[in-house]
Amino acid sequence: MGGYRGSILREASGQKRRVWIPLLVGLNLRKVNLEIGLNDEDEETMSQRIIPDGMLTNIGPVDIGRKLLRRLRSGEGVGGRKHPRRVYEYGYDWRLSPHILSRQLIEYLENLPCNQGSDRGQPRQPGRGALVIAHSLGGLIVRHAINQRPELFSGVLFVGTPQHCVNILGPLRNGDTVLLSSRVLTAQVNFTLRSSYVLLPEDGHCFVDKKTGEKINMDFFDVNTWIKYALSPCVVTVKSASSLPSMSGGIEEAVKDAAREGTSAATRDRTLAPQMDSTSSTLNPFSHIPSFSEETVCTLPTSETIPYLDRTLKAIKQFKEELRFKPEIGYPPETGKQSEAPDIMHCDEITSIGSSATVTPTSPLATVPSASIEEHKSVYYPPMAIIYANNTPTVKGARVDGIESISLHNVYDDLIFGAGDGVCLAKAAQLPPGYKACAKVLSDRGHISLLGDLDNVGKAIEGIVRERGW
Repeated sequence: MGGYRGSILREASGQKRRVWIPLLVGLNLRKVNLEIGLNDEDEETMSQRIIPDGMLTNIGPVDIGRKLLRRLRSGEGVGGRKHPRRVYEYGYDWRLSPHILSRQLIEYLENLPCNQGSDRGQPRQPGRGALVIAHSLGGLIVRHAINQRPELFSGVLFVGTPQHCVNILGPLRNGDTVLLSSRVLTAQVNFTLRSSYVLLPEDGHCFVDKKTGEKINMDFFDVNTWIKYALSPCVVTVKSASSLPSMSGGIEEAVKDAAREGTSAATRDRTLAPQMDSTSSTLNPFSHIPSFSEETVCTLPTSETIPYLDRTLKAIKQFKEELRFKPEIGYPPETGKQSEAPDIMHCDEITSIGSSATVTPTSPLATVPSASIEEHKSVYYPPMAIIYANNTPTVKGARVDGIESISLHNVYDDLIFGAGDGVCLAKAAQLPPGYKACAKVLSDRGHISLLGDLDNVGKAIEGIVRERGW
C-alpha cells in the first residue's frame, strides 16, 4: 500500500474520472476539488463522491511501485524459483482521518483468504495473516491496525515510514505545487485533509532561533498554537514579512549546502511528497513559491475552521498515542531478551549491483521450533522490518528570527537539513521505542522510489520470513 497521496482517486459516479492524479490536472487543463467538508459526516459519506482505485504505482516514467508489483505477481523468488502467492494492491482515500483509514484496512484484511477463520485475540497460526508492504503514511495506518488486530498480520515491511515529517507545515501554510499545478493542493485544501496532521511532530521540534541556536518548542496539537503563530491562513491571516526585519541566510544558501552534501536524482523524485518550501517541482525541489497568491487564499469562515481544527488535532493526537508500543501485545518469550536489531553501521554489509544494503542479523526466533511458539496462547506482534535512506538532504526544521517571526509568510525560507531520503529523516524512519526490527535495510533511493529498490525490498522480506519461521 502507498503513502500520503499514494493512491489513485476517482469520481464515484458518472465516468469515474480520475481526480488524483491525472496529468491534465497537473497541466491546469482540468479542475478537481479534493477538499473535504469540515463536518465528520463529510468524511463518512465521502465514498459517495470519491473512491480509491488502487495504488499510484507510477507517474509517467517515475516508478513508485509498478516494478515491485510486477515482480511479486510474477511469482519469481530467490534463484529464479517460482513461489505461489496472492498479491493485493490496496488503495485508500489518503485524505481521510487515520482512524477511518485504519478501520477500513482492518475490514479489508479480515476478508482476505489468509485471514479466513482468524478470530480476534486468537494466536496467529503458520500460514495465517498478511505480509504487508507499506510505504510512508501507509505504514502509520498499518501500525495502528496492528495494535488493534495483530493476528491479521504475518509480517510488515515499513518503507520510508516517518514517525513525523515537519515538511507538512509548508503545504498547510502556503499550499503545495503538484507537478505543474499550484491549484490542486492549496493551503485550504490541505487544511481539510485530515491525514495531513498525522505527520506533525509530537515533540514540538521544528523551529530554531537563528540568533541563539536554541530550539523553539511548540505544541502543534493545540489549536491556540495555530492561531498565535498563523500556521494556516484558514485560522488567521499570515503576516507580511515587512512587519519584522528581513531574514538572512535564505533558501539560496540552503541549496548550496544541499549541493555540497551530494544532492542527486534522489532529491528530484519528490513529485507527490509534501515539502516545507511549498514546492515539489521535479525540476528544482528548492525553488521558492511566493506565499501570497491563489494557493493561500481561504474562503472558509473561522467560526467553522477553528472548531474543526480543534477537533481534528485532538483526534490526531489520540491516534498518534495509539501508535505506541503495547506491552500487552509484546513479543514471544523467546525473543523477550533480544535487543532491537543493531544500527546499520554495526551490521554486516551486503553489496549488490547498483545498490548497497545492510541487513541486520536475524533474531533467535528464526531457530526456535515452531511448535514451541505455538504453545503460547497470546497474540504477539508480527515480525517487522524497515527500509530507509540517509544519503539525501532532508528538511528537519527552519531557522527563525525569534519566536515572533514564526507568524510571517516567509518563515520557511531558511531551512535546516538532516540525513534522510529527501522527505523522511533517517532517524524518523526507525521504529518507535519498544518495537523490534528483524531487519533494517539501508537504501540509496529517494523517498518516492524506495519501493523500486527491488534488491533491498527482497532482503527485508527475507528477514521477515526468517523471523516468522515459515
